[in-house]
Amino acid sequence: MKCGLLLTDPKLWTSVEEQLSEHADDLGTLMKRRYKDAAGRVDDVSGAVRKTYEDAADRLQGVSDALRGGRSHWVSPAATFLGGLGIGVGLGLLFAPGPGVETRAALRSKAEDVTSKMSDAASARFRSTGTQGD
Repeated sequence: MKCGLLLTDPKLWTSVEEQLSEHADDLGTLMKRRYKDAAGRVDDVSGAVRKTYEDAADRLQGVSDALRGGRSHWVSPAATFLGGLGIGVGLGLLFAPGPGVETRAALRSKAEDVTSKMSDAASARFRSTGTQGD
């Protein structure tokens, strides 16, 4: 019977309610602090991962450039220009105001000259050193 009377005492209930309220506030403050700490650590890890990724991407780009021979950025435009120049000269010769037989003969002789010059240049560059036995 005394237990039943204790549970109905308003002072007891007020005391229990105040203690629960204080502990709930303390728990809320603790959780907020831990959340902020965890969020700070996540931001730190995220920044480190981003920096590591950027470093790896830079290194990979350097390796890629090294494997390609470190070509300059002017090689491709220069090759395109020279190719266009060659096509323009070829079309100019084809549409020249001369008879077709003469134009074809001129083109043929120029092609033979270029072929012989290239052959001579290649043989001079790769001349035998005499180490191979005949």
